[in-house]
Amino acid sequence: MKSLGITERERTWSLGGGRTLHLERKTLLFNFTWTAGRSDSFTLSYDYYESYQGSGQKSGAYIFRPSNRTHYAPLEYSRATSVFYFVGKEVLAILLPGERISTTLLFYSSMPGYENAVDMLTFVGSIPLDGQGKEVVMRLHNEGIANNDTFFTDSSGMHMQRRRLNIMPQYNLTVHEPIAGNYYPIGSLITIVDRKDPGRRMTVLTDRSQGGVAPQNGTI
Repeated sequence: MKSLGITERERTWSLGGGRTLHLERKTLLFNFTWTAGRSDSFTLSYDYYESYQGSGQKSGAYIFRPSNRTHYAPLEYSRATSVFYFVGKEVLAILLPGERISTTLLFYSSMPGYENAVDMLTFVGSIPLDGQGKEVVMRLHNEGIANNDTFFTDSSGMHMQRRRLNIMPQYNLTVHEPIAGNYYPIGSLITIVDRKDPGRRMTVLTDRSQGGVAPQNGTI
């Protein structure tokens, strides 16, 4: 295993077949160059919403209710403190140990069907007890996708449901919880699609049931 030195701000790896991966260490910007010269990029971050502890329904077990203060501006929870990588015959592994969260990303060289895929393993440690509850979230952002407040989630792994921020097609919705009210159960996957180029999309497939939302353009 090799360590990406702290003075090395960026690095590029070959993934075979004309594909490359470029990493900017400070921002955790991953940029892919695929065949035919097409490129895509995404950033990875871990943030948190402060749990609501005021009057009425408080955030807690089985209740996700962020405080008003962090509705639209979640706070940074953990950042990578170093970068390690391993180059194998079939896979490039990038390890991002962090202050409270560690992440491993696997990029495959020659596995059919995995040319445009990344395996991401996230390990979350204990959440600090400092008198303020925290709702920890992973945020993936692709600046090149304009999904126009629309995203899709699966229905028990069967078919995809179209979702719109702050809109319910069955009735007129009055929004009281702009974050929690837009989260949906994710049984298998959540995806965003560029409104002008349907071929440009970002999808997260989960290995267990979770909650998810696309709160702004290009973000899951």
